[in-house]
Amino acid sequence: MASQSLPRVAASAPLRGNRTPDQQLDALNKYSLYKPRLTRILQSNLKQLREIQADRARSEDYAMRETAQIAKSFAAKQTVYDPTGDGFVPANRARRTADSRSNGIIK
Repeated sequence: MASQSLPRVAASAPLRGNRTPDQQLDALNKYSLYKPRLTRILQSNLKQLREIQADRARSEDYAMRETAQIAKSFAAKQTVYDPTGDGFVPANRARRTADSRSNGIIK
């Protein structure tokens, strides 16, 4: 059985690393030019992401506290509270945390 060889694919100049000094200098100049701009954009986007995450965390905390208060009032009436009726379904762990906070167990 004859062995089959794979066709050879020629690598382009950038992949081979055979760049002329002028090409390397041009690439370095472009990097130096665009790096501060890209860094500013990245920092701006990161700041915006953190603000959105903080807003979402505050909203979730408020919703969990509200759910815990409603569940508490239903428990006082000895009825079962179904948060899906209000369009909100907290995770069990998160609901327990909110219950603990509203009861003063967690500060």
